[in-house]
Amino acid sequence: MLRADTGVTNHGFRAGRAAVLQAVLQAGTAVLVDDRGVPRVRCACGNPLRPPVAMRGTPAVKDTPCPATGPAGSSS
Repeated sequence: MLRADTGVTNHGFRAGRAAVLQAVLQAGTAVLVDDRGVPRVRCACGNPLRPPVAMRGTPAVKDTPCPATGPAGSSS
């Protein structure tokens, strides 16, 4: 289980095709890790995980922010 919110490159399917997206997995998310402790698979869905990629521009929020962090990382 992740001890802290963790940025990753997640993989899945959208419209029958492979899709890559940047995501932040919440602390407590079950993942499989490699021999160095790097998250490699999200247990809930089996999607492979890779290290995050630096984003350009302003990221779009696709989901509700975590209650613990709220928008822009501030406490709620």
